[in-house]
Amino acid sequence: MSNYPNAVDNASSLYSPADAFSAKPLETITTMPAYAGDTTISVESTGVGFPDEYGILSIDDELIVYTGKNATQFTGCQRGAFGTVAAQHTSGATVCANMVSAYIKALQEAVVAIEQELGTASSRNYVRKDGPVTMTGAKTFVDGAEFGSGDKATTGLVRLPNTGAVKWRKADGSGDLGLALNSNDHLVADAIIDFVPGQTFGAFSYPDAGYGNKGIVQIDPSGGLAVELGVLSMAPSGAAPGTYPKVTVDAKGRVTAGANLAASDLPGHTHTAGDIVSGELPHKIQKDGADVGTRRALNLVQGTRVSLAAADDPTNDRVSVVVNAAPPVAGEITNALGYTPADRAG
Repeated sequence: MSNYPNAVDNASSLYSPADAFSAKPLETITTMPAYAGDTTISVESTGVGFPDEYGILSIDDELIVYTGKNATQFTGCQRGAFGTVAAQHTSGATVCANMVSAYIKALQEAVVAIEQELGTASSRNYVRKDGPVTMTGAKTFVDGAEFGSGDKATTGLVRLPNTGAVKWRKADGSGDLGLALNSNDHLVADAIIDFVPGQTFGAFSYPDAGYGNKGIVQIDPSGGLAVELGVLSMAPSGAAPGTYPKVTVDAKGRVTAGANLAASDLPGHTHTAGDIVSGELPHKIQKDGADVGTRRALNLVQGTRVSLAAADDPTNDRVSVVVNAAPPVAGEITNALGYTPADRAG
């Protein structure tokens, strides 16, 4: 008897039922002559035991294969089957249901081949309607094949070739959305991808660093990008919020510290007239080290016996002042003495 589905059959396990059947053949009798070219053979009764189609008959030394039957006829007969000779048979000839070794062997080989392809119950390699299925080897699906809903196994994955795409049917049935790899092995989607709030990503960069002419978005484990109320923000850098005259930035352009300006932050400089865009530079005036005042202009006043001459010298970026002092006259001396000294010349 058959061992399937617990084990794959062989010729021995499939031969017994066929041999038992052929040992007790069904019989009937022709009701009219059957000539060598006839494809319909009339009998008393086709009986319940004769196969409805593709049965084998034996009349004398001829084997006949028929494809159909009714109550009193075998139809679609192939005469002289399995190497026998088609012959004329008289009315009243005995007609037997027959199984030949070649036919049995062909059936055995076909059944065994099917069983080997399907596998046993413990290791089926095909999709059943119910129950778990373990599939091995590459499977090719026709274009447009659809899969029902289901959960991904914790240790399994679905792998598609680079030339194909995964298609999802829209909820309203209006079309399909695809997800595929392009020629650069980049994932391409037909729609915007939404992520669950709070979704976390590991370290990655896009595109590869080898694509020097393209921008790179890099998210590292210590921080990332976030959108808060429509504003793109970055992870905290350590600098306290505030306004700073000067800041420190890292290699990524992030502000990492802030401080006020110090005197050392200003470079040394010698001022020139070109530094003054408008207005006048104030001057501090001193006498004997004591401050007199700070004004925007210096006024030179001529005294007795002192004359001043001032001129602008733009070529040398200066103002030239000439001071001349004249000796006192005799009257000024006598007035100061209060008398006129005697003329000692004579």
